[in-house]
Order: sequence, then C-alpha cells, then structure tokens
Amino acid sequence: MKNEYENIPVFVFSCVERTVDFCMYCLDRIGFKKIIKIENDLPFYKKLIEFSDIAYDIQSDFYIRLDADMFVFSGIIDLIEITEKQNLDGSEGLYFDFLMNKTRHGTPHIYSNSLISKMKNGQVQVLNNNKPESYIMQQVANKKSFNILTNLHDYEQYPSKIINTLINRLYRNHSGHYDWNRLRNIGFAKEVDEVFNYYNNNKVKLDCNYMSDFSKFDKGYSPIDPQDFSVMYDRYLKLYNKINT
Repeated sequence: MKNEYENIPVFVFSCVERTVDFCMYCLDRIGFKKIIKIENDLPFYKKLIEFSDIAYDIQSDFYIRLDADMFVFSGIIDLIEITEKQNLDGSEGLYFDFLMNKTRHGTPHIYSNSLISKMKNGQVQVLNNNKPESYIMQQVANKKSFNILTNLHDYEQYPSKIINTLINRLYRNHSGHYDWNRLRNIGFAKEVDEVFNYYNNNKVKLDCNYMSDFSKFDKGYSPIDPQDFSVMYDRYLKLYNKINT
C-alpha cells in the first residue's frame, strides 16, 4: 500500500505491553517510516511531555500518537488526510475495543505542529489526572472526531495490563461500557474479581498510571513470537475489515 504520509512521525507509548512489537509491525505494514517508541515506566502525562519535546524538535506538520495496545490499519491514512484537508490541530477516529466489544472514538490522535508548540510553551496544559490526553484535546478548539475506524484495541494483552486498564476505566466512571458477565465468560473472571477488589478498597485514584502489583496473573503468558506476526496480521486485518464494513 502506498502511503503519501509515510514520513509523518508516529509515536508509540509503551509500558512494555505484550503487543508493542506487533503494534510497530502493523505501522510498518501500512508504510510508516518514522516510528518512535517511548517505552518507560514514567506516568502517562510525563510521556506526553516527552512526546511534545521530541515532536517540537522534529517540526513536522502533523504527528500521530498511539499506544502499544493498538493494531492500526489503513483508516489512519484516511484520518490524516481529512485532518490535513480541514487544517485541524487535533483529530481522532474510531477504535474497536476488545474488552468493551464495541466501537468508540479515541486514540490514535493526530496532533498538528501548532498544537505541539502550544503544549511546549504552556498554552495547552498537560496534567496528571485520569484523562491527560482528553484534557489536552479539551483545550483545543480546532479539533474533530471522525467516524473512521483506525484500529483494534486491547487484543492479545497480558492479564496484568487488562487489570490496569479496567481499573483506570472504573475511576473514569466508564463501568457502563463493559459487560462484566461477558468478560467473565470469555476467560477473565479472575481479572474482573481483582479489578473490583482493588476498586472497592481504594476509593480514590486521581491519575491513570499503571500499577505493578498484578504480574502474578501473567504466569503462563509469553511474549509474542515475531515469526507469528504475519499470520496475526492477516487475521486481525480480516477482523478489521469485517468490523469496518
């Protein structure tokens, strides 16, 4: 597939997700050439600051920011194209969430160079709260959400990551997005129990940082073998196309 936007910098945020390398493989298959991985244990808002610092030095017209739990397909090209045509400072499409079993608006986000400059000089604030990136976009007037499916989200993850994701969603008041009985029935009963055990015993959580207490749930899970990437890609591309019809 020819990608006229191949030189747009793509920033992948990772907390060592099981899918980080496959996420980057998907981006490469689309044709992106400038993929920058930000992989560390820093809180998410600090990753956003690091992203803005690196992007500011690059000085591209646009930047793509996503997480390592996303399998991005061709819809991202359509999102960039319409963002450029409408001269937007920020945009997002749709993702299909495995745990929610539905489509929602959200990451990846497209950032303009103007937005990066505003983040860098403090006109747009980056805060340590439950939704740091959402807060950034709330400060941007020239932005839009589009009904363009860009990716599949939260497939093939470590159980510890699933627990962290669900905990953060509860503190964002997103419980209603999940069918908790479905999650139990598809093999995540222990994870769901752990999520509500944590939530019921910790009434306040003011950030979206991951916790390291849940690695015991990852026993028996191994990293994804890169030799499996090609077969995985075909399988998830087929699923993406099915959802996108």
